[in-house]
Amino acid sequence: MEFIPVEPEQRPAKIKACAARTEAVREAERELSLHSLVGVLLDARVRITCKQVRQDVLQQLCIPDHLLSVSKLRDATFLLQFERPELRNAVLGRGMLSTRLMKMCFLPWTRQYAATSASKLHYRHPLMLSSLTLRETEDEKACLCVWVWIADPDSIAIGGVLSLEEPMEYIEEQHIEFSTRPGSIELPAVQNGPAGLLDYEVLLHVDRVVDYTPPPPSPSWKSYESDVSGIPDDSPEDEWPIKHRFNWRLGAPDRLRSPPAHLSV
Repeated sequence: MEFIPVEPEQRPAKIKACAARTEAVREAERELSLHSLVGVLLDARVRITCKQVRQDVLQQLCIPDHLLSVSKLRDATFLLQFERPELRNAVLGRGMLSTRLMKMCFLPWTRQYAATSASKLHYRHPLMLSSLTLRETEDEKACLCVWVWIADPDSIAIGGVLSLEEPMEYIEEQHIEFSTRPGSIELPAVQNGPAGLLDYEVLLHVDRVVDYTPPPPSPSWKSYESDVSGIPDDSPEDEWPIKHRFNWRLGAPDRLRSPPAHLSV
């Protein structure tokens, strides 16, 4: 039986990763909070697409197509991103949109949305990683895609928890203290206390595996590109590296994929 790496049954069920609160994260959150709303269908049994939601909102507001994009967060829940904040505010002010196909209420997007829990880190220390290569690929709208070099592909978990650091908060007395000090003194960049975290459940999908394991050596009595007789052979060589491809579906754990297609091409 052929050994296929990254069998879902061999991978751990869940892992947890923590990410620092970077300037890019802060800017992305600011953009989402200014331009985005979460739309929730009042009747979750209604099956409606992002295209239908977008068309209904555009018709109700009488705005050009390029000023709105819609993506699905989960069943009956959508993320509406407006080109201009005033359009976002106008829709939020309506509270609800009712059409022939749906009734949808709107909520402001916040970083707490979709977080399943909160936690704290009570210890801070440097962490060094070596021999890890990451390369971004295209289309990051539906999910974040990266290429990774890994020693054991079966160690890739089915799902995990991504914890993002909460922004530092200062009480009024701290702002007054720093603002009244002589000179230009900014608030500390590193907080003096536990770090707050928001936890997000994520799924990890394996789309393909490129296997660079060295092929077994040819028998010593064979000449290069020949069969057992030693006479050169024109038949095609086995492809190397071996490439395994897997079927997966966005939003469903890999262990539920059916059938598990393993294609060596």
